[in-house]
Amino acid sequence: MAAAPGPSRHGQECGDCGCRLESPRRKLAVKAWLSSMLLGEELELLRAKLVVAKKEEAGKKRVAMEELRRRVDCGRDELQRLRSDVAASRKGEARVGAAVALSMAAWLSWLATAARRWSTVVALLCFMLDVRVAVPDGDVAVHGGGATVAGSSGVEVTGGGMGSEGGGTGSAGDGMVVTGGEEAASGESTITGGGEEATVAGP
Repeated sequence: MAAAPGPSRHGQECGDCGCRLESPRRKLAVKAWLSSMLLGEELELLRAKLVVAKKEEAGKKRVAMEELRRRVDCGRDELQRLRSDVAASRKGEARVGAAVALSMAAWLSWLATAARRWSTVVALLCFMLDVRVAVPDGDVAVHGGGATVAGSSGVEVTGGGMGSEGGGTGSAGDGMVVTGGEEAASGESTITGGGEEATVAGP
């Protein structure tokens, strides 16, 4: 910085020419010049500080933008992961629902098959209970107006019908002897077979 020109020696020493009157003006001018020089330096310093502050602010903004972009990328990745998880869970639920439906269908099919089998067994049992009557010597079943007698000896006679006079007709097997009509006035028939004798009353 250039040195400020000081007051002339002529103004300090000469009292007749009026130089002493000019020295305050010169001092003021010098002071103003010095003041202007100081303001210029402060201005430059402020400008330098402003540039540094702008650079720092730009750096902070850049860092903030990078952080924001990083967070946005992380959020996008997390959203994509959540979508994938939701899709996988939906597929899993669909598979579970299909498996449950298949197992339920198989179970219902098994129940239907079991019900059909049980209904067949029950119908057969009902038929057997309806057509068979227990007697001390065996079972007697009536079919089509005839008589079937099954004794303990395995004798079986199927008659085509019996009249009021006891004229029973039938087919004998296994050495069975059939005697009808003559032995009982009420229309009874005596069936002898295998050493055992049974009497069947006519209608």
